[in-house]
Amino acid sequence: MRANTLPSERLLFERRTTPQLPGRVLVAAAVVSLIASAQVSSLTIVGRWYTVERSRGGIGAILEFRADGSVDFSPGAIVECTYVFSRQKVTLKFMDPDNRPQPDQVLVLPRLSLNKMTVQAANSKNPTPAQEWTRVGEPEDRSRLLLGNWSARNQDGQTMNWKFRADGSAVLTVTFSTMVGQYRLTKDFVRLRLDVDGAPLIEGAISWEGDVLVLWGERSPLKLHRF
Repeated sequence: MRANTLPSERLLFERRTTPQLPGRVLVAAAVVSLIASAQVSSLTIVGRWYTVERSRGGIGAILEFRADGSVDFSPGAIVECTYVFSRQKVTLKFMDPDNRPQPDQVLVLPRLSLNKMTVQAANSKNPTPAQEWTRVGEPEDRSRLLLGNWSARNQDGQTMNWKFRADGSAVLTVTFSTMVGQYRLTKDFVRLRLDVDGAPLIEGAISWEGDVLVLWGERSPLKLHRF
């Protein structure tokens, strides 16, 4: 089944030819048009995404679409949680695959600056070495430095990426490996191929469910949440 396509700006804002409309009406219509146009243009696949559906062990896929037409595909672990930040401590609340709460995990931040932070797991029985996390991209809010994207290496040398959101939710992704490829987006249809011998061409329509990107393949839709 083919998904509903995104309406074009032409259909959303059909030009009206009623003569001599009051100036205030014309201004109001222009403002509404600009706001809606900005909302439509914000629906872009450029950026990092992770699969909504994952295995019980939390294994899924992370994709990064770039504006130049390149794409990275990485299988990896994906863990969502909520957090509370207070007095240089981050309390993480995780849920298991059956939606049952797990013991809280606490991270101590001896240093938190604009682009770096030092992170220490609060575990008195088995202390772990402090880690240096580096911000990825621009700060989202300079008055709330924890918000945004952070990257670090775990003890196995794998790349960890954290996203702390303003609504108190967070997501951790750990990539196992990365394959690169190219994609082409034409209106509501995407074609993607990885640079791996024998890799098939992946193609299908795209649609949106709120802020969730849906890629419609031959078998079943792939739903992606923005990182």
